[in-house]
Amino acid sequence: MFIGWLTCIPAVLLPHSLCRFTTANAPANRQMPIVSVVRCNNRKKRMARRKLLNGLPNDLVDSFFSTLRYWEKGYMSDWIVNSSIDLKVKKVHIDILNKQITPKELEIKPISHNVAGLESIINKVTKHAGFESDFIKQAVFDIEIYDNRQLKCKAKLIGENGEIFDSKDYIEESYEEFKVFNRSLIEKGIEMFKKRYYRLKISIFGRRAFGKLRYTKRLENTMK
Repeated sequence: MFIGWLTCIPAVLLPHSLCRFTTANAPANRQMPIVSVVRCNNRKKRMARRKLLNGLPNDLVDSFFSTLRYWEKGYMSDWIVNSSIDLKVKKVHIDILNKQITPKELEIKPISHNVAGLESIINKVTKHAGFESDFIKQAVFDIEIYDNRQLKCKAKLIGENGEIFDSKDYIEESYEEFKVFNRSLIEKGIEMFKKRYYRLKISIFGRRAFGKLRYTKRLENTMK
């Protein structure tokens, strides 16, 4: 009897975590297994990478039509709308990676120069998301021009795995009316005079004389 009582003491003194009868009622706050933690972290990383690529089409459209891309007489919306009116076309297709514009007549310096700058945005975002810089295999803008001088642009990107990334519909209105093609000699002369005037003004007063960066950017593009 005495010996049997002594043999029960070690079992009574054992911590509850080591007792086989307590495993069914284990604490609810016990740590997650390492494998589950790793899987959860990998899932979060994939979601973050996916979020960056999902936003890339909208970033490209916003950049292309931003106020920092002013060129000579207007923004990109002005150049596309006025060019389309001159050519009597309603749709424009821009292949960003191949730097091609349809109709081909729209491959003019103001538009082509700013299209060329979009590829660097694609490379930066894809690298930041953990992909190779050439992960995006196709990047295009499809633009429709309306009679009220508005345009609608939608970007579409395709990754090397065939996944498609679409932008929302971007609506922009053109306020600056000017001829792009078939300009008269007088109009060309006025443009040349403006370029020389701005070059002279910047050479004398410098960039700070024009104040805000946005305005300075317009002047620099005017001189190109």
